[in-house]
Amino acid sequence: MKQNPCRYCALSIECNGRHSPSFEKKCRECEPWQKHMEYLQSKRKFTEGEQITTIEELLKQEWVITHHKYTKHIKVIKNMQLATVLLWIKHGYFSKAIRRESVVMENG
Repeated sequence: MKQNPCRYCALSIECNGRHSPSFEKKCRECEPWQKHMEYLQSKRKFTEGEQITTIEELLKQEWVITHHKYTKHIKVIKNMQLATVLLWIKHGYFSKAIRRESVVMENG
């Protein structure tokens, strides 16, 4: 994995020994940070598919992607309260997770 691009940056914030980008807009727009985020996106196993609109459609999936681009297994969703899951479906929180072919070929 690539190293943190903020480790030597003067604009970064240090919290518990880890350097993170500050809350300033110019910090998120810097070139090393953008390249690092592109690198992380290229290493993901899943890409975001179409939005999930019903509970039945959600339960058919094994993996889903949330609106924050986090991949979650369906068992995690099943352990949540039903009212919360229905509200998140209503607001378009979940998308289908589509396995990337290049990752399958490398690992399989």
